[in-house]
Amino acid sequence: MRINPKLYSLANEVQPIELQELENRKIEVYYMDDFEGVLEEFINKGQFAVWSSENGVDYRLFLERGYYEAVGELYTKSINKIWVEFWDKTDEVSKKFSRYFLIPLMVVVVGICIGSFFWKNVGNFVALGVILLAFILMLIGKSYVNKQIMRENVNSRDLIVKQMGQSRFDQLLDKQKEYMDEYYQKRYEEEEIEEDICEVNVISLENSLEFIQLLRKELNISAKEAKKMIEPLPHVLDAEFTMKQAEDFKEKAEKIGAKIEIVLPQQPLEVDNVEEVAIEEEATVEEKQEDSKEE
Repeated sequence: MRINPKLYSLANEVQPIELQELENRKIEVYYMDDFEGVLEEFINKGQFAVWSSENGVDYRLFLERGYYEAVGELYTKSINKIWVEFWDKTDEVSKKFSRYFLIPLMVVVVGICIGSFFWKNVGNFVALGVILLAFILMLIGKSYVNKQIMRENVNSRDLIVKQMGQSRFDQLLDKQKEYMDEYYQKRYEEEEIEEDICEVNVISLENSLEFIQLLRKELNISAKEAKKMIEPLPHVLDAEFTMKQAEDFKEKAEKIGAKIEIVLPQQPLEVDNVEEVAIEEEATVEEKQEDSKEE
C-alpha cells in the first residue's frame, strides 16, 4: 500500500539503523530524529512510529529514538511482518471498493446526468436526486470499508498478542504509555522555559551601526529608537524576549561582534522561603536590640 510517499523519499540517501528482509521485500528502520522537521511534524500528532512506502512492496519505518529504545520489541521483524500484511489487506480492501463500487457508481451518475439534459423539465430533478443518492451510497460504502479495515487491524493485533503473549504485550503497552507521558511532560516543561520572558543586556559592541540595523530588523523600530536602546553601555534593551527569541538574538548579535548577556527574571520566593527569610530578619533585629541594651 502506498503510504506517506514523500516521507519515504526523504531517506533515499540515508543509511537505515536496521534492515529487515522479508520474502522479496524489505523494511528499513530509521530514527525520525535524523530528519529535519519530521520529528516535530509527527510527534505533534502523537505519532512516535510512522510507516511509509512508495510502491506498496518495500517499506520504511520511522521511529522516535527514545521510543524505539524503550519499546523496540514491538517493531521486530516478525511483528513488522504482521503489519506489512495488514497494509496489504488494507490496500486490497480499498482497491475492491474502488473497482466494484466507486467507479461503477460514478459511471452511472455521469451517464444519468448527461441523459438528464434530454429529459426537459424533469431532467434537473433527476440529476439532483441521483447525485444525492450517490453521495449517500458513497458514505455507506466508505463506512463499510472503514469497518473492514478496523476488523483487519484487530486481527493483526490479535496475531501480535498471540505471538508475544498477552502478559508481555500488556507490559509493553504500559511501557509505551509511560514513555509517551514522560516525553510530553518533559517537552511541555521545556516549552514553558522557552516562553519565560527575559531581558537582554548589551555589554559591548564592535560595530554600533550593524547592531542598530539588527535591532531595527528584529524589533521593527526606527534607527533613532534603536540608538537610544544602547546608550550608554552596558544597557538592558527595552524590549520583551522569550528565552528562545533571546538566544536567537544573541547568536545573531555575536556574529557582528556584540557581547550579549541574557538575564532571567527574578523568580518570586516560595512561601516556605519567605517565612524562613522573615524569621532570619526577625532574629537579626532581636540580636541587634540585645547588643544595644548591653552597650
